Amino acid sequence: MSQWTLAGVATAVAAAVFVVLGFLWWLRDRVDRRAGAAVDVAAIDPYYAVVRGNAWYRADGDVNEAVAAALLGAGLIEISPEGLVTATAARDVPAHPVEAAALEFLRGHDGPAGLKELTWDADQRRRREEFRREQDARYPGLARDENDVLQLAAYGTAVLLAAFFAVQVTFLRDGGPTGLGDLVGRSLVLLLLGLVFTLLLVLFTGISWPVRRDPLHDLCAGLLPHPAVRALDPRQRELLRAGTAYRFPFEIEHEERERNRYTSDTDGAF
Repeated sequence: MSQWTLAGVATAVAAAVFVVLGFLWWLRDRVDRRAGAAVDVAAIDPYYAVVRGNAWYRADGDVNEAVAAALLGAGLIEISPEGLVTATAARDVPAHPVEAAALEFLRGHDGPAGLKELTWDADQRRRREEFRREQDARYPGLARDENDVLQLAAYGTAVLLAAFFAVQVTFLRDGGPTGLGDLVGRSLVLLLLGLVFTLLLVLFTGISWPVRRDPLHDLCAGLLPHPAVRALDPRQRELLRAGTAYRFPFEIEHEERERNRYTSDTDGAF
């Protein structure tokens, strides 16, 4: 079998694998669509909507905002114009576990607190994670954080094809190495070509592979912002903005040090 024929067979096999993976993706997408259409949007917990409807790096901050809005609207906390939060003398306990946990933390805090502390506190993170897992269990097959197995298989196929081409070019096309020096040289070329072929094929696969649809995320995103945020009056919203924007003195000092360091490092660079 000629090298061109061998390369053609390898390419055809890889193409067949991609066709099968694409068909499996289409079947799974149909299942995801049907599962999403069966969800009762009105029954989605508002805090769960904040978690699932946001990007991961915004979820904690937006949950803090929603909790503060709910507690502020219920008269259970006060927010100073500077953004510090204090529990009021009211002894009511919210029915929602996320709100109850946050209020418990604020009542036990020594003095006014910043909303960011709700994210930093280990007990708060644990209780919020428990809440998220309980809510995830209500949507089996839709609440997922794992990697796309089909996409990983597509990447694996691309890597194997790249490895085959690299081996074929360096070792198979002319009968193999003739000595130790030739073997070492071919091995270095194999490593370089393997990296180049892998980069190109994996990049092409990543660009062309369709992103898996996330119906639960789309449904939750449509419920934002949290109802408690929408229910605040203008003055309360201004206080809430101050609370979410509050930065501790050490954060400001750290930013100043970083800014000064960057300025001194780049002074005269241009």
